[in-house]
Amino acid sequence: MEKKIFILFILLSTNISQAQYFAPLELGNTWVWQEWPDRIHKLVVIDTVILNGKSYFHLGTYFYCRFDTTDNIYYYITENQDVPYYKKSFNVGDTISFGIDFYKTVIDTQRKHIFGILTTEKAIHFVAAGGLVEAWELWTEEFGLIYRENSEGDGYDYLLRGCIINGKVYGDTTIVGVKKEELKPPEVKLYQNYPNPFNPITNIKYEINSETKVKLSVYDILGQKINLLVDELQYPGIYTVVFKGEGLPSGIYIYKLIIGGQHETKKMILLR
Repeated sequence: MEKKIFILFILLSTNISQAQYFAPLELGNTWVWQEWPDRIHKLVVIDTVILNGKSYFHLGTYFYCRFDTTDNIYYYITENQDVPYYKKSFNVGDTISFGIDFYKTVIDTQRKHIFGILTTEKAIHFVAAGGLVEAWELWTEEFGLIYRENSEGDGYDYLLRGCIINGKVYGDTTIVGVKKEELKPPEVKLYQNYPNPFNPITNIKYEINSETKVKLSVYDILGQKINLLVDELQYPGIYTVVFKGEGLPSGIYIYKLIIGGQHETKKMILLR
C-alpha cells in the first residue's frame, strides 16, 4: 500500500498530471495557462491516435485524453490505464474516483461571466495519494480547467489566460508579454483558525482589501459542505467569524474563503 501511494504521488507530481486539464476535446483546441508566478504553458490538440483499441486526442509529447460518451467522463491514459479527470454535467456532491486514492468532488457552483460568456463555474476538491496530493480546481464545460491551487494556498498553480475552442478565440492566447497586473496576488488573506484544535467553537479570521462579494464555507474532509458562514458584500477590513461545531464528529474540516474567482482554504481540527 505504501509503495502504491508513493508511485501515485510521483505520478501526480510530474508533468503528466497536466493531462487532467483538457476539455472539451477537439482537433485544434488550444489552452494557454499561466503558472505561478510568470511561466506560460500552452498545449494544442494536434491529432488523434488509437491506444488499446480506443481513440485518444494527442496533446504534445505525452498527453493522450479521450471523452467517453457512455459515462460522460474525460480520461487520460497512463501506464495503460484510463484515469478519470472530469465529468460532463458534474453537479454539487458528485464524485469521480480512481482506485482508493484518487477523488474529485464538486463542492460548489456559481454562475459567472468568463471570457464574456455566462457560464457555470464548478469548484472541485481534488485529493490523491491518501491526502499527500490535494488541490482546489475551478472548471467550466466550455473551457475546461480555468484555475488550480494546491492546498497550501500560496498562489495558483494554473490560471487560464485564454483558449481556442472549436476555432473561436477566448481571452489572451499569446505566450509573450505577460502583463504586470496579472501577477498581483489575491486581495485576501485567510488566517489559521483559533483555537486549533477546538471543541466545539473556533474563530475564523480573514482580511480583504476592497469592497467585494465574500463567501466563507466549511466542508468535511470528503468535500461535503457543512455550513455557509458568510455570503454577502463586504467592505475592506479584518473580519472574524465564529464557527460552532456542535453535533459534528471529531476530525479534520476545511474552511474556504471565496472572493470572485479567487479562493483560499485552510484546515482545522475538531477534537472532542
